[in-house]
Amino acid sequence: MSLPTGDDEAARGAGGFAVHPELLFAFHTGKLGLGFDVGYRWRSHHPADLPWGDEVTLGPWLSVALTNALTLRIEAYAANVVDANVSGADFPVEALAGLDYAIGNWDLYLGASRGITDGLGDPAFRILGGVRYRHDAPRRQGFEDSDRDGIADKDDDCRNDGEDEDGFQDGDGCPEPDNDEDGIPDAQDECPELTGDRAHDGCPAKTYVKIEGGKVYIFGKVQFGLGASNIDRRSEPLLDQIGEALTANPDVGQLRIDGYTDNVGDPKFNRRLSEERAASVRAALIKRGVDGDRLTTRGFGEASPIAPNKSPAGRAKNRRVEFIITGDRK
Repeated sequence: MSLPTGDDEAARGAGGFAVHPELLFAFHTGKLGLGFDVGYRWRSHHPADLPWGDEVTLGPWLSVALTNALTLRIEAYAANVVDANVSGADFPVEALAGLDYAIGNWDLYLGASRGITDGLGDPAFRILGGVRYRHDAPRRQGFEDSDRDGIADKDDDCRNDGEDEDGFQDGDGCPEPDNDEDGIPDAQDECPELTGDRAHDGCPAKTYVKIEGGKVYIFGKVQFGLGASNIDRRSEPLLDQIGEALTANPDVGQLRIDGYTDNVGDPKFNRRLSEERAASVRAALIKRGVDGDRLTTRGFGEASPIAPNKSPAGRAKNRRVEFIITGDRK
């Protein structure tokens, strides 16, 4: 029911009483809700000079629960004047979007809308807000549900905390703030279903090394200082994993570390630089617990490029260190 607080002729509210009963059809699954409303608006006052009167109203809507308390709602609204000679283009059609925030039995809502057609009463733009009160539904005998999460208290391990319905252990009635149990709350976890660490935002550390079929595969690149043999700090995680992999796989015997450069500069200098870089990698792996007797080094300078040296990208690929298994462990 609405009260006569507006002006019919200016299309701002109603100049008379109005009653608007509706039938609501809704379906909810998890965090998603779908629905359709159809109703009839009776007006006590019909302006004589406007094709305005009683209306049939209808509108589909979609809701998404963003949290246990906050819900996004998107809907469309249309109205058709009954027994009026009005063309279809004059029917008001409006699109609305807003947020509902639940506090106990109260809902606060705020939204905005704009007209889609040029129908009578269609707004160019409007903002709406309000407060709603929802009375608790009567509890059915044998289905007590204190936290109103749809799981009966007798089956609910957390009767006062609603289930989070995130697809992980949703049947126990408890919210799981850390699905992968890695100590990082799901709200802050970039990989909530995979055990990780804080250094990688809750995701597993990237795998740089794989030993398979007697071969060492390196998914990364050892970085050095410009024109120098000192290892850049960015390569520490890669060297850590190479050291761990070699220590954990003693069946991988003798390993040769080959150094290469691009073709920029003096060839003799490049060869010496490649030898020094290979030696730096060997020293770094020994520091990480790898037996030095398993490791040998060679420097090839600018020989055997794997990409054309005509571009910066190609030269970057050629500045590399390779790991070659040369035989069984002595």
